[in-house]
Amino acid sequence: MLDVASTIESALRRMHQALPLASPPGARRLFLAFSGGGDSAALLNVVATSELPNDFEVIVAHVNHKLANEADKWEAHCREVAKACDFKFKSHRVPGQALAGQNVEQWAREGRYRWFAKILSQGDFLVTAHHMNDQMETFMLNLMRAAGPQGLGAMRDHRKLGDGYLVRPMLMMTSEDVNAYVKERDLSVLSDPMNDASEFDRVYLREHVIPMLTRRWPQAGKQIATAAGIQQSLAKKLDDNAREILSEAAAAKSNEINLAVLEPHDGETRACVLRLWCRELGLGLPERRHLAEIEKSVFSAETINTSLNISWKNVELRYFDGKLLLRKREELIDSTMRYQWDLQTQLILPHGVVSVRESFNGGLDMGAIRSATRIEVGYYRRQGERCHPANRSHGQSLKKLFQQWQVPLWERDRLPIIWIDGNIAAIVSQCIDRGYAAVAGDSGVLPEFRRHNW
Repeated sequence: MLDVASTIESALRRMHQALPLASPPGARRLFLAFSGGGDSAALLNVVATSELPNDFEVIVAHVNHKLANEADKWEAHCREVAKACDFKFKSHRVPGQALAGQNVEQWAREGRYRWFAKILSQGDFLVTAHHMNDQMETFMLNLMRAAGPQGLGAMRDHRKLGDGYLVRPMLMMTSEDVNAYVKERDLSVLSDPMNDASEFDRVYLREHVIPMLTRRWPQAGKQIATAAGIQQSLAKKLDDNAREILSEAAAAKSNEINLAVLEPHDGETRACVLRLWCRELGLGLPERRHLAEIEKSVFSAETINTSLNISWKNVELRYFDGKLLLRKREELIDSTMRYQWDLQTQLILPHGVVSVRESFNGGLDMGAIRSATRIEVGYYRRQGERCHPANRSHGQSLKKLFQQWQVPLWERDRLPIIWIDGNIAAIVSQCIDRGYAAVAGDSGVLPEFRRHNW
């Protein structure tokens, strides 16, 4: 039988030394993902009874998904277990709930890892209790989704997460190894009824498919782990190639990519670049059907529709001026809304923040501001509105100005517009109207806009 304690401890020590940003002994934090179930109970017990706390500050991290009536009691139990080990305890309750038709497992996982990523500082570890059986489930779930090497690589023993690392030191041990350790140490564990609900794909695999496989092929777990490792190596090679193409097609962390660089490559290579692009920006990955739609609408089309909008998860892909643009999908904005503003404090809008800074080279004239009876911020309404930019000899419709500024159609109703006493005084980040512009050398204020998400 595998020595669970020494395997976990040696894996953590090895990663502690190998990963970048290794901190001095005791300076690196180890967040231990703890649900109270048998797997995480075994992991916590190993850490608590080893010398690892001399190398790490250990913090027990529990996520309450509020999916069961006993969820609050489980959180209290986990808090007491952490206290008994003399470890700090940190918990999080996932806000909201899964939408109708949304995969509950996926919703819970995304909520968990958003929080985990948020709490990790540079060099911190988040340690989870995933083992070989979990690896088998992940591999087979991705196989059923017709995943490529990235998906069939299943879970890595470590990867970046937020500013720290997600570490899985138990991937080479079976659930039988872990259960034997729990029984030997007589550990107190919680039982979540969702782990027996066969309507969840992972549970169905665990209860029905994997037992059949292992009865026929006892080494199935190790064989699948080996196959996943081969896929990880292949995925890395594909990623390295995709990273070179992406660096040529877009600036680092840019949400715009040059189509001309992608066009000479085959569809599979383009798919790798697009997935890598999403990962680099921290956005949800497209599925095969989305990639197929992109190939059809962008790379196989004679002309690309300028209103192109391909969406998945929280992401939307647009096209403008020879580039693909990727961003988080935003809520619709009511273009009829007007917000009162004093042009001094920050103004919080549904999709960003408007503020001002002092300017001695243009900007809004302070005299016009002081004499105003009403200052409002709103959006483009496509009603023939006009503006006379201070640096031009004549005024034009906002539609013409947006075309000249090359503002994409879908961005036009998201640029804040400032009205003073009912007249357009500024289109934030674009121009100041001539009638409200400060003379160079005079004191003025320059409005600025910072969007949420980007």
